[in-house]
Amino acid sequence: MYKYRVLVFPGGTEIGLEINRSLRNCKDVQLFSASSGVPNHAEMVFINHSVIPSVEDKDECLTELDTLIELNSITHIIPANPFVIDFLNKYRERIKTKICLVDEKVIDICRSKTLTYSRFKDLLACPITYSNMEESDLPLFVKPDSGYGAQGTFKVKSQAELSNVKFGSKIVASEFLQGEEYSIDCLSDYNGNLQYSFARVRERVRMGTSMRSYAASEKVQKIALEFAEIISKELKMVGSWFFQFKDNGHGVLKLLEIEPRIGGTSALSRAKGINAAYLTLRAFDGQPNQTLINENTVIIERCLKNRYITDLTYDTVYVDLDDTIVIKDKINTELIAFLFQCYNNKIKVILISKSLAEDKIGFLQKYRILELFDELIWLKEEQFKSNFIKHENAIFIDDSFSQRVEVSNKCGIQTFDPSMVELLLDDKGF
Repeated sequence: MYKYRVLVFPGGTEIGLEINRSLRNCKDVQLFSASSGVPNHAEMVFINHSVIPSVEDKDECLTELDTLIELNSITHIIPANPFVIDFLNKYRERIKTKICLVDEKVIDICRSKTLTYSRFKDLLACPITYSNMEESDLPLFVKPDSGYGAQGTFKVKSQAELSNVKFGSKIVASEFLQGEEYSIDCLSDYNGNLQYSFARVRERVRMGTSMRSYAASEKVQKIALEFAEIISKELKMVGSWFFQFKDNGHGVLKLLEIEPRIGGTSALSRAKGINAAYLTLRAFDGQPNQTLINENTVIIERCLKNRYITDLTYDTVYVDLDDTIVIKDKINTELIAFLFQCYNNKIKVILISKSLAEDKIGFLQKYRILELFDELIWLKEEQFKSNFIKHENAIFIDDSFSQRVEVSNKCGIQTFDPSMVELLLDDKGF
């Protein structure tokens, strides 16, 4: 019986994928995902993924959400998108399970930069803002009052550009902060007491997401802690959240925004020992959290990753040894991961090799892979592997093109070289 039956909504965002990575191996958590019909990555990593109407179709979405909650006995929803946070915040009274969201008034403050700066102007350093063209001091930075990430932001450098700025309630025009920008991952308990803060440098940013990030200096960490304690106390933050501040170019760090959710790059904190998603579940249940942090240096470098949808099915894998499982005297860890995946899925694995090693069993023992195989087939150089493949619903993995062609032509099964193994990997976990 799982203590936490968690719905990640939506599951295919960077935030949702980070929640998946955080919770998928927790023994007391069963994960579920929901998202609209727009194709996304959730179906690649969640075993239990459902398509429901968009939040723009309010009534249909709420109805499907209620059904999903009831059918799967969902205990918690973790929102993984600012739009969904706003939706769940607005209709939280209609949703029949616990939502990992702070008080609705706090979300309103966090969603508006004007309200955020107004709330903290006497407590923290905030950017100087301007309400009209006459009092503005160039350069300016203009952003939506309730925008997400870097969407709709621009720098104003001249009077001509300034004349096109439409001052009003929907935008914030502030001084241009030209120094370093930081994100600060935080964790608070159920009573709003800060338990953890970690400032990280946003060295390389794409579409509002930190692609390369690492720990800020001790000086910045100290200031970040002071900011975090004030914010958490004032807003009674619960679970994982983050804020951003930026140097004004003269050594003064000024608050940019506060987000009451898990950060997409909080994986850096997870790598150091802070599982933001799991600790958030505990915090919203009022349970005490303890932290254990590894103080080693960690840099996160992110990129696109390939995952595949395929109609390929098989119940047996024939796999070569030399230059396939063992390459340049090293284990091919990607292929080994696939072979263990086969073990989990009760797919038979047969080693078929023309190895020249005198002690073939000793060779397998040397690399600690002897127990991976259901069967061992040792061939002489002149023998054809196709003559020893007896299963029709099988695949064949070998680095040799000529042997793949031979097996494909004679046995009619699909063949793969080591570079193609990523197609076969299933990242849905348990």
